[in-house]
Amino acid sequence: MRICKTDDERKKFQYRFDNLYMPLCLFGFNDCDLYAREAMEEFYTDGTGWDDEQLVETDVSPVTWRKLASRWNRGIAKPGKGVTNATKTSSIRLRRLAQGKAPGYKVEKIENVNDY
Repeated sequence: MRICKTDDERKKFQYRFDNLYMPLCLFGFNDCDLYAREAMEEFYTDGTGWDDEQLVETDVSPVTWRKLASRWNRGIAKPGKGVTNATKTSSIRLRRLAQGKAPGYKVEKIENVNDY
């Protein structure tokens, strides 16, 4: 997000967002991270996955991000209001409950991560 004072600034930033940030972050890092989280859910469920853990090619984005975050971190951030179980008034938690879904740790499978 950026505050643009002129229409020209907005157009330039929109172009940068569509051609740099969207492919790199939303379709690059996020797709790899979602794939990894979904794949490891079953692997770690019974508690023996830690013994057989190995890195694969698609781990490069999350590992690089974690190295960067570890080196330049400014402490542990407090959970935001929309984070499940962060506060009693969490909108995500209440939405899931309203849909009849029980509260829990496991994430839902996302069929198409590019369908916003």
